[in-house]
Amino acid sequence: MVKPISAKANFSESRKKPRIIVRYSNGKRKHFEQKSLESSNPQHRALVLEKVDKINMRIALGVYEDVEWKESLPALKFSQFEKQWLEERRRRIAAGRLSVATYKNDETAFHLFRLLLGNFNLEEITPETVREFVKRLRNLPKKIELGITSYEQYNPTEHGNLKPVVPRTDENISAILRAISPAFTWAMREGLWHSNPFSPLPSLEIKNPRENINIFLPSQIQRLREYYTGKPPGHGAAFEFSLGSGARAGGIANLNESDIFEEKIDGDLATLALLHEKGRNGKPKTRVIYLYDNAKYALDVMRAWYNRIDEYIQKFTINTKLLPDFQERVNNGKVFFCFKTAHEISQMFRRARIACKINGKFHDLRKTHSTNLYDAGMTKDDIQNILGHTDRRVMDNHYLAVTITRIVRQARKIEKNL
Repeated sequence: MVKPISAKANFSESRKKPRIIVRYSNGKRKHFEQKSLESSNPQHRALVLEKVDKINMRIALGVYEDVEWKESLPALKFSQFEKQWLEERRRRIAAGRLSVATYKNDETAFHLFRLLLGNFNLEEITPETVREFVKRLRNLPKKIELGITSYEQYNPTEHGNLKPVVPRTDENISAILRAISPAFTWAMREGLWHSNPFSPLPSLEIKNPRENINIFLPSQIQRLREYYTGKPPGHGAAFEFSLGSGARAGGIANLNESDIFEEKIDGDLATLALLHEKGRNGKPKTRVIYLYDNAKYALDVMRAWYNRIDEYIQKFTINTKLLPDFQERVNNGKVFFCFKTAHEISQMFRRARIACKINGKFHDLRKTHSTNLYDAGMTKDDIQNILGHTDRRVMDNHYLAVTITRIVRQARKIEKNL
């Protein structure tokens, strides 16, 4: 849990106002320029109140001349806040850090908030407001007719003939709340606002996490391999590397030639790799993985194109503007030079699974890899170390599934004794 550890009061020369700077246990800082204290954390309130008294005293002593200590944040309409947040999201799309689908989900969530509650001032949005939002969401179908611009206009008798009328589940409502909450977190970080009424989110019943485990069947993997046959080699190589190593998209995009090495273990050479990924709270972490044959095959595919970048572009991308970027990545030692970010890898796989009519995400290759290891007899402790999870429950609830292969093997053992 992030806790406030210190605070100081000073004068902002640029804004000509006194301010309080609070430092937190995660190393971040926040600036407060008003008396209104929304935090329920008593330690936080005590720190800030102490500094408010110090500022008031300095004003009285004339240290801060011609200054009035008052709320400095202007009234901000929800629609204005929405506009600023969506602009930030568009910048992230341009930087390759966000998908268009996620942006559309955010846009829908904000639209629903205004539709059901109106264009509030931010200061009027409280946890009680969020609970009312949830209550109204339950009564609104997933699809509503265009032209309905307010909750009062929605009439189940008139607008209930939608086909189909799908009631919102707790899981669907949670997804909407999770789309809005990061906007307030961002606003706090940018100094636009001081609290997040969506945090913590209202507790809603959601599906058992094990129901969300998705692994690819051998037949689906074969269909994907057939699809990648006619695509750029880097696409199929990223697919095979993740399937044969359990690497995340971020680890693949950041993989350097210097991260791959061999060690002689029990008389045989083992090919290993250092993966640089984001850990808890976004902190970077490094782990060592063993590369199975299909992962080593993926490396051979990429290495074959290091000196033929122009040929790669002419054959598979047509966009000659990519040549300097690809060449620079090769020069910097990047193995998968055709991908700049993890998002690009995820979108590449999304196109593949849609074409093959398969449900799932690129991250599910990692789940498939770990489940295959479990099927082969590897212990859960070893799999947890390979995945790099500090919490065993994450692996049990989100990664390991009972495969058809395992079911058939167990059934055959029993069948022999019948």
